[in-house]
Amino acid sequence: MYYGGRTGRFTTVTARPGDLAVPVGSDIRPERGTGKIMKYMLMFWVDESAEVTAEEDAAMMIAVKSWVEQMTERGVRLYGGPLRSAAEASIVRVRDGEMLVCDGPFAETKEQIGGYDVLECATRDAAVRLAAGHPLARTATIEVRPLWDAPWDH
Repeated sequence: MYYGGRTGRFTTVTARPGDLAVPVGSDIRPERGTGKIMKYMLMFWVDESAEVTAEEDAAMMIAVKSWVEQMTERGVRLYGGPLRSAAEASIVRVRDGEMLVCDGPFAETKEQIGGYDVLECATRDAAVRLAAGHPLARTATIEVRPLWDAPWDH
């Protein structure tokens, strides 16, 4: 399991060998209808300028595909996918009735959202454990955020 303490805004976690395997248990994905399921979005913050060899990239894609297949088979992963480069994005704003469009997100950071997955888990801790088991956790930053149920979906 994980051993953590709180330091300022961050929780420090020490993992022992085997801890980052994909966890299994009723706290991860209970049966539907129990009222205990919550949706969480995993956002993968990646450094698009990082240099990666073709072999490293291929190995990561195989590992991610395996994780996606496992989570989908277990009914935990609902959907998700990679995003194209932030350089291909557009930012749209409407101010005072005027549409403003500019290229890509402007952020003073090297990291951009490179992909996402939406999971159903019983608890935030379960979603965090699944995120820690994702292959990208070793090279990217994974933000785990609960989703609101939209009132129009009920």
